Amino acid sequence: QYSVLLPEGERWFELSVAPLLALPASERHFIFLAHDITERKNAELTIARSTELLNQTGALAKIGGWELEVATMTRYWSEETFRIHELDASLGITFTDAVDFYDLKAQPVIRAAVMAAIQDATPWDLELPLVTAKGRRIWVRTQGRALLEDGKVVRLVGVLQDVTESYKAQAHLRLLETCIGHLNDMVVITE
Repeated sequence: QYSVLLPEGERWFELSVAPLLALPASERHFIFLAHDITERKNAELTIARSTELLNQTGALAKIGGWELEVATMTRYWSEETFRIHELDASLGITFTDAVDFYDLKAQPVIRAAVMAAIQDATPWDLELPLVTAKGRRIWVRTQGRALLEDGKVVRLVGVLQDVTESYKAQAHLRLLETCIGHLNDMVVITE
């Protein structure tokens, strides 16, 4: 593949070379065919750019995407979802593995949400504790919904967001409100 800058803009070509075998080797000629693949190349570049943008925005927002094929229970994770779990993106992941990252008390909750989505197409939006592959405890917001074909759930898609900082800030705020409430109870105004 190569590109050529023409007056109307850049064009991409795929070059094929073939010898004319009907002639003796000493007189052999070659046929060069150039196939214009500009539309395909532009589509590939657009997809690559969109993928990079999705990866960068996911990293900034700490939001990863995922998909679950219901028939095989095969899961696909975006790069950011692997990062949130502190896993190498080249590793495969199964449905059971994914659920096992949740805190023991949260595992039944996420399993029930997934089963309800598979059986009844019920969406979910939950905040749950998760333990990463490196043993770090974090909080995630997980959202999922079913995709149907002919009225049957075939895939689940969703997002996973690391909300640890927000969760900690809310916990500190609740503690501060509790302390202020106790101070108000202890303040005695005398005249």
